[in-house]
Amino acid sequence: MKAKITTDDALAAMKIALTSFRGSRILFRSLRRVRYDEALQRAINKIDKWYITYIIYIVGLFVSSVAAYERIGPEAVPAAVLLWTLAAGFIINPLVYLMVLPRPIRGHIKRVDDLTEAERQLFEAEERRGRDERTAKLLDKYKNSG
Repeated sequence: MKAKITTDDALAAMKIALTSFRGSRILFRSLRRVRYDEALQRAINKIDKWYITYIIYIVGLFVSSVAAYERIGPEAVPAAVLLWTLAAGFIINPLVYLMVLPRPIRGHIKRVDDLTEAERQLFEAEERRGRDERTAKLLDKYKNSG
């Protein structure tokens, strides 16, 4: 059984939901100084692998657009799209992450400065492996181009 949901967990889930995309470490420098432990990263990857939040967003966008068009008229569709986008981004997606992520969420997030030596070596090895895999994939893709 998971621990009770606290305000801190809800805020952490919202931050993860809003910053869980490919270029987030480039845009948000604070993410470069934190490391998610294995359980938290596995849960985030599970959500991202199945595109759960994306599917919810697209289905909700379609339903809200059609409902606004049918009930109010075509002039209400842009407002419905905007409202659904805000609701999905700030309410629904964080709730999805909150349901899946292990609690307490902040307990699974560590600052890179506070890692032990073994954890730091593991973190650096994961960073190198991630870069090496991307580099190998790119080199493999364009090996015949030049």
